[in-house]
Amino acid sequence: MPKYRARVHYTNEQGQERCDTFEVESESYRAEEIARAAQEAWEGFQQQGEERLPHNIEWELVE
Repeated sequence: MPKYRARVHYTNEQGQERCDTFEVESESYRAEEIARAAQEAWEGFQQQGEERLPHNIEWELVE
């Protein structure tokens, strides 16, 4: 399964700007599968008080 990594800049619910490394594993290289994997992973991250997934993320394929 392909693995992708990105540096995600976001603002948390306290209004603080944050930047974290975010990694996802996708079932395929298709953009729809990568987006689905990212959204599912972000929902778990979101439970820690973070806002919604930013749209301008540059993903890097991890070999």
